[in-house]
Amino acid sequence: MSSETQTPHNEDKTKKRLQLLSVIATIVAIVVVAYARGYGDQVISFSKAAGLLLIGLSVLVIIHEFGHFIAAKAFGMRVERFYLFFDAFDIKLFSFKRGDTEYGIGWLPLGGYVKISGLVDENMDKDFLQSEPQPWEYRSKPVWQRLIVMVGGVVMNVILGILILSMMKFYYGDKRIPMDKVQNGIEVTDTVKVKFKDGTEKKITSIGHVIGFKTGDEIVSYNGEKLPYFEDYSKIGLLIKEGYFEVKRNNEVIKLNVPDNAIDKVQSEEVLPELFTINIPAQIYTDSSSQAFKAGIKTGDVIKRIDSQDIKLYSDVIRYMKNKKSGDSVNVTYLKGGVGEAISISFPLDSNGKMGVYKDESVITNLQTTLNYGFLGSFVPGTVMAFDVVADNIAGLGKIFTGNLSARKSMTGIVGMGQVYNKVVEGSGFKGFLMLTGLISMMLAFANIFPLPLPVLDGGHVVFLLIEWIMGKPVPMKIFFIAQNIGLVVILGLMILTNLNDVLKLFGI
Repeated sequence: MSSETQTPHNEDKTKKRLQLLSVIATIVAIVVVAYARGYGDQVISFSKAAGLLLIGLSVLVIIHEFGHFIAAKAFGMRVERFYLFFDAFDIKLFSFKRGDTEYGIGWLPLGGYVKISGLVDENMDKDFLQSEPQPWEYRSKPVWQRLIVMVGGVVMNVILGILILSMMKFYYGDKRIPMDKVQNGIEVTDTVKVKFKDGTEKKITSIGHVIGFKTGDEIVSYNGEKLPYFEDYSKIGLLIKEGYFEVKRNNEVIKLNVPDNAIDKVQSEEVLPELFTINIPAQIYTDSSSQAFKAGIKTGDVIKRIDSQDIKLYSDVIRYMKNKKSGDSVNVTYLKGGVGEAISISFPLDSNGKMGVYKDESVITNLQTTLNYGFLGSFVPGTVMAFDVVADNIAGLGKIFTGNLSARKSMTGIVGMGQVYNKVVEGSGFKGFLMLTGLISMMLAFANIFPLPLPVLDGGHVVFLLIEWIMGKPVPMKIFFIAQNIGLVVILGLMILTNLNDVLKLFGI
């Protein structure tokens, strides 16, 4: 045989390499075109998000697949492959074999898999069905063992989620504001000018204002329950579920129902994602560019009067300055550092009719109490937080089916998950990365175990196994393969749609 002659194996390998190169070339071309069209910032942002997502996704995939792997091994099943990411076209970045199992890393970062002998999975390998079941195969084991193997990945994701969130509670504790320290009620944003990605500006209100909250309201309860901390009432997650608030206004208790489409308004960016904040004294923050700073008013000073209007709370400042415009001047009476003799000074407003004073957030910080948990005690709030994520996902899915929540705005793919990682890490660093990884671990567990009769995700296999358990015999393979094919189409379709949607949103479309 001459050196120029290729074996069928080598030809197949060359073909697969060319396919991979064509994929890489397409990605490079997209990046180049994006840069040429002026989307350089989006490309950089996407690249950072992709890197963070790969790290987080790798952890979650390995843990999930290890759940299947360890359960299969425990029951004497043979595991042929354990892969992080998919080795599409049989192209892998790295692999080695130990015992009966090949361990490796594929090139397509869309998840991972374990290949268990005698199991028909998304690879659709069914050649083994022509032979008799072997003792080491999945299909030869009792239903209860196969069920444990199928839920093993989800169980590991749940354990990981609870462990991460609990250890964060243990290490960082919780910063909370007791309700007895909320002395002046709440502050609600009425309207604010917002600049959007396309450069346009418009005034929008907060979701709290839409629901009906007013500055000065005193929070009484949520769904009839008096909650201990301010953060229990102000978290946006409450909008996913059906509920109502009770507030005290002018010595009368008023019931405010959460609209069914409240979270959809937030997702659609029609409103600010803010229910309310604490109404604090008029202790302010200024920066060196503001008119107030130039006039001598500094961070920590307390405003007592503007013109002839007495000021008690920061919300009084907002209310009085609401109708001011460029060219107006104000006379401000304030206390230096909140103490001493009152100082009065007059100065002009900026081009937007503003003094340039903001709420001094240190006032709110000083109201916080840190809740510290012991090692074992941290598992209580950690577990509650973990399963709150599952409950929110179930409630959100229900709103999508009823039309009260936009599927396009609420559902996200791998691209969107990467963007979330990017934002969270930029804002909270490694702490944010861990928190988000724990939350996504719970979300993936829920998505995987969802009981659709489509044996691509774990929940589909569980449905078929339960039917087999009840009927006393397995579902005919013909029906199984039909369901498997439908499942593959559905999952691949969802992946394409959600990721395409993420990309369109990234470019402001």
